Amino acid sequence: MQSDVLLRVLACEVGDDAFFTAALSRYLLNTRKFFAKYPLTSIALDDPRFDPAYDYNSWCGPTNFLTLIRTPHAFEHHHRHVELTRILYPILSAQFRSMRFAQTLHPFTGREGFTEAYSPSILCLLDFVERLSGIQPRPEGTLWFTGLVPYQIEHRDVAHETAYARTVDGRHFELVNTQTHSTAYRDGELLFRAPKGVRIITDRTGTIAGLIGMSVNTITGTLQTQNGAFDFTAAANEQLHLENGAFTRLHNPGLVHPTY
Repeated sequence: MQSDVLLRVLACEVGDDAFFTAALSRYLLNTRKFFAKYPLTSIALDDPRFDPAYDYNSWCGPTNFLTLIRTPHAFEHHHRHVELTRILYPILSAQFRSMRFAQTLHPFTGREGFTEAYSPSILCLLDFVERLSGIQPRPEGTLWFTGLVPYQIEHRDVAHETAYARTVDGRHFELVNTQTHSTAYRDGELLFRAPKGVRIITDRTGTIAGLIGMSVNTITGTLQTQNGAFDFTAAANEQLHLENGAFTRLHNPGLVHPTY
C-alpha cells in the first residue's frame, strides 16, 4: 500500500540524494500518487482504496496535517527547498480561508475536515509561514531569512506582502517581503536588501553567510549589506557561500518538476 508511511521513512533520512530525487518524481510530486491540488494525500490517488472523505479521522486519502508537519525535514535534508514550496503554498492558501484548525483537508478543494483545534495544524501554520516568509533559527546555529510571499492558489488574491519579527539571543530582527524585494533589519538598522526569491543565511548575530535560490526561476541580482553590495546568480535550490566578498557554490542539485 502506497501511503504517507513513505514520507515518514524519508523524514528519518533514509536514502541518499539520488534516492530522494527518484521518490519525488515517482511519488511525492506525482499527480497520480500524492501530489493532489492540496498535497500530500495519505494514500496514493491511484490506489483503488483511495477515499478523499475528510469529515472523520481518516487516513484513507485526505491530506492530514500530521503528514505535513513531518514533510519539511525530508525535503530540506536533500536540499529540495523549492520543491517544498510547492506544498507550502497550497496548504497555507487553504489555512488562510479556514475557520478552524482541522486534522484533515480535502485534497481537491482544500476545505477543512475532521476536528477543530488540532495541534499539528496549528504548528503547520506557524512553521510554514516561518519557512516561506519569516526568520527561522536552525539547529546548526544559523538563521534563515526567506524572501517569498504566500499567495491564494484560487486566483482570488494574487499575492501578499509580509512582515515578520523575531528576537534571537537578545537581537531583534525584522523581515519585510514585497513583490520585488526582501529587506531585513537588526535592532532597527538595515541588515540586508535582496531581490525576492532567495533565502539569506546568517549566523545567530546576523552575519551573512550565504543564500539559497528559492524560486523556480534563476534569480540574478545584488545583495546589499552594510559591508557592501554583492552580485549573485542563484538557480533553483542552488546554495551559495559568501566569504571574502565573493560567492562560491556549495550545492546545486537542480530542480525536480511535478510529474503526471
